Amino acid sequence: DVLVEGIGSAFEEHGIPKLYSSTPDLDQATPGVIKALHSSFREKRCKEIRKWLKQNPKITHFCAIDDVDLSMPDKAALKSGLRDTDIFLDPDKEFVKTNPIVGLTMEISKLVICYLNGTEPSEEILAAVFGEPTGTITKLT
Repeated sequence: DVLVEGIGSAFEEHGIPKLYSSTPDLDQATPGVIKALHSSFREKRCKEIRKWLKQNPKITHFCAIDDVDLSMPDKAALKSGLRDTDIFLDPDKEFVKTNPIVGLTMEISKLVICYLNGTEPSEEILAAVFGEPTGTITKLT
């Protein structure tokens, strides 16, 4: 609750509309309900996002922004045998990984806006976020 209030205050300070909703915490203790088992933090986080999306069917485009890679299982999930790619987020339209030291940048914000609008990001945006596009030959002089 303290985190949500802090985010709400920061949004208000910068003229950003209030927080629409938040994902459920699948580990939150609920009387009479057995705690969900997850092989990893990444799996848990992705399941929370997928559950929220099912509860909010009007949402047609979304993009998660995190400094943890939510696009693929980690070693713990792989060791448990998890291979379900439907759980993890698609890095080409649903997820952008940030550098934990730098955080959200203007370049990443532009990529997120493309994902939210359902449009293909330009080569310029992709290059700004990920570096030179694959297959680009750099001429050495």
